[in-house]
Amino acid sequence: MVREGKADLYGEVVALLERRAEDPSSLAFPVQKYQFHLVRAVIAQERGHRDAAVEHARLALDAAARRHSNFNHPDLGLVGKPEPKLHETILRLAGAPNS
Repeated sequence: MVREGKADLYGEVVALLERRAEDPSSLAFPVQKYQFHLVRAVIAQERGHRDAAVEHARLALDAAARRHSNFNHPDLGLVGKPEPKLHETILRLAGAPNS
């Protein structure tokens, strides 16, 4: 929804993400946290909620930087190759040096 810019569905997406966050196992892996916070960052930015966008962008980047998942298979669930355009968006929002 975010990649396609379907702003009319953002309310539903946020509601789904809020329900997802209630179950800690749904955000067990870094890649899940990355995707969750990336989407929240983009939606917050597009809705004009700059502080929330920055916070979610930073949390997404923290998840992407993880090199160990804390599971038996240390690379299980890590962020592989992020989608370039969306990743650049969160780099910019977070004020990362690479942006």
